[in-house]
Amino acid sequence: MSQSTYSAPTVFVQTFVFPLIRLIMLPYLIIRLTIAVFRAPNEIRWVTKSVQNQIKLPVDHALDDANDMIKGRAVRMMDDGDIAGIADWLIAEEQDIDETRGGLRGYQTLIEAALFNPTLQMIETGELDPPKSLDKTVIPFEEALGKKPGHPGLAALTALRHLQAGWAFRGSGFVHEITDAQWEKVGEHYGRAAEILSEFDAEALRSPALAMAKHKLLAIEGASSRLDAAFDLWRTLDPMSSHMFMCHAFHCLPRWGGSYEKILVDARRLAGETSERWGMAAYALYLIQLSDGEPEVFEHMDLELFEEGVHDLLARRSEPPVVNFWLRELNEMASATPVFTEVTKDGARLADMAAPLRDYVIRTHLTVLDPTMWEDGISLPLALVANAFKDNVQAGDIIALGDTGCLCPQSPAPLPD
Repeated sequence: MSQSTYSAPTVFVQTFVFPLIRLIMLPYLIIRLTIAVFRAPNEIRWVTKSVQNQIKLPVDHALDDANDMIKGRAVRMMDDGDIAGIADWLIAEEQDIDETRGGLRGYQTLIEAALFNPTLQMIETGELDPPKSLDKTVIPFEEALGKKPGHPGLAALTALRHLQAGWAFRGSGFVHEITDAQWEKVGEHYGRAAEILSEFDAEALRSPALAMAKHKLLAIEGASSRLDAAFDLWRTLDPMSSHMFMCHAFHCLPRWGGSYEKILVDARRLAGETSERWGMAAYALYLIQLSDGEPEVFEHMDLELFEEGVHDLLARRSEPPVVNFWLRELNEMASATPVFTEVTKDGARLADMAAPLRDYVIRTHLTVLDPTMWEDGISLPLALVANAFKDNVQAGDIIALGDTGCLCPQSPAPLPD
């Protein structure tokens, strides 16, 4: 996999001119960021610690414990060199796919833990250049696969390790900065991953892990009909996985050769294909996390259909990880303030839709706080609950789960005489 030679003017512009422009723009960007901070909504600033104490909502650490158990056991098995044992475990986790269950799937958590490698992580974050020994990270997986060449779990893990290594060799620099030697190593690892995956039929084996690996392999090529087909197979094997929907939608953005129009068309198609069981849930699920990187996709979104999708999804999946996930994402949409531009008409329209929908989730579906969904602890979700019941909280009421299982205001117990 080699790359064409770039002209001297192109190299000069990208290496010297663009960085100089960014340096000149730095003071302006700082000013704009400062303005954005002061312009940000203050709807929860009034919530103090004592106000948060009025929110009586259980906190569930069970899922966090379950993830830690999977990750801890996988790390220990990797330290012992028991890759074959992890692969057997992976196959067992794949049999436990329930489309009504939320959060990261067990097989996904296991893969993430098994493939963690400090060297690769440092390379991917730019802390370390690819060393000559990088190829060694795939050797234990290849050796395990060599002993059991027909094992689908080992095939998935080995292919994914090659994809990790290939991307590490590619690095995060400009395309023209990548040497022919680097491109050769990228092609070598991606080619080997493709070779491994070609020998296994994910659909026949009912293996979402193999389907995920094939999707990841094709994603480097950008948006394409082949990637769409890989996504369709993956979602057939693991219906309505939020992680899977997010991965595919991201690689259909313009930066990957896709378009906003395609994303919106695909969202409608997916909703139609799953409407009998899920209503319009797929429309909202496919779009929700794109707001983090390219909120432009929402400018022409059908807000009524999106809102209907959120209602349909939570009516069918009301477990804590799902509810907390949607509360977090809707809050991002409701309170996001552009840093470099004024709030657009479409942006305001989106926030006007998201804010009451956020409060609806709190009042109707929030029964447990899941700390794994919140980066900075549970202070923010407690503040959001307080804001949703602001008048009651300021009147001194306690907000707790009522007889119907929904949050509601309750008068505090009278003080003893």
